[in-house]
Amino acid sequence: MKKIGLLLAITLSACATEMQDEVRKYGGFADGYIAYKDGDYETALREWQPLADQGHATAQFNLGLMYEKGLGVAKDYKQAANWYRRSAEQGDAHAQFSLGFMCFKGQGVPQDYSEAAKWYHKAAERGDTDAQTSLGTLYQKGTGVPQNYSEAAKWYHKAAERGNVIAQHN
Repeated sequence: MKKIGLLLAITLSACATEMQDEVRKYGGFADGYIAYKDGDYETALREWQPLADQGHATAQFNLGLMYEKGLGVAKDYKQAANWYRRSAEQGDAHAQFSLGFMCFKGQGVPQDYSEAAKWYHKAAERGDTDAQTSLGTLYQKGTGVPQNYSEAAKWYHKAAERGNVIAQHN
């Protein structure tokens, strides 16, 4: 019984140390979020930039959004696309949709409907209703993908079930 208690204490201690390391590594994320919500984009940038550089996918997405909208930084679609791509490659659905949108519009990257469809599909598979709706539209019109009304209806239906009003209309 003493061995089990000792083993448990060692395990809990190791977990606590790992948690403290994570807080040290990503602790500024919450501070950046609060600053962003308060409109203090300079502080948000200062908190998120090091995290994004270390590979924090949500911080990367947030920097992409700041560059896309010009929040606390000069509007720069190329930088936005760069940050979205880094986050999207890690599986962040919001970044995947945003990168797809930038590919669709040709903002910060060459306009490429097939590339837009690729990123929309990745985000749609992760449940992003905007991506599902956009992918449905691409299939409906045959833009970047072969025209396929069944595929369009499938993606519209998925988004509509989750409350996307545009998909419900389509």
